[in-house]
Amino acid sequence: MDDVSSRSNGWANGAGQKAILVALGVVVALGVLGASFAHETSVQILGFCSLVTVALLGMLQQRGNAAKAEQQMDRVETRAVTTAAKVSEVSDVLATKTAATDDKLHKIYTLVNHSMSVVLKDRASDRELIATLRGTDEDKEAAKVAREASNIHEAKQAEVDAVKAAASTGVIKSGDNVTITSKE
Repeated sequence: MDDVSSRSNGWANGAGQKAILVALGVVVALGVLGASFAHETSVQILGFCSLVTVALLGMLQQRGNAAKAEQQMDRVETRAVTTAAKVSEVSDVLATKTAATDDKLHKIYTLVNHSMSVVLKDRASDRELIATLRGTDEDKEAAKVAREASNIHEAKQAEVDAVKAAASTGVIKSGDNVTITSKE
């Protein structure tokens, strides 16, 4: 316990009240004694004693306020600890939910990419069949463009898969800046 709190506890436990009572007793005694002196002298003595009493009352109130402030600080500290625990709990829940959401998004992304790959391959196969059956230059060009789109998608997906594989083995860590470039 620090010096200020021990002093404020002493005042709050009754030492301050005793000091005030002693001061009031001195004021009364001096007042009685001052009555035997001239009127001006007794007024001065009573004024001085009143000033001392008010100063002691102020000190008592200040010490009481210090004790109250210390109690308030204890309550604030308790609330801060409780709030920090709640923040930690919310952070943990958020991290768990974020990981679950990331997993779901990854599955959706994989499904969409797989579906896109299937669509591009089917489109390229359809265009190649049409080009074979009709044999026009336009159909051959459309088949070539469709096959290139399918190949580009597969090449990009292969790069993404390589990055995922590297991340799963620890070669690439979370937060690393990885740029995927396609070779066209």
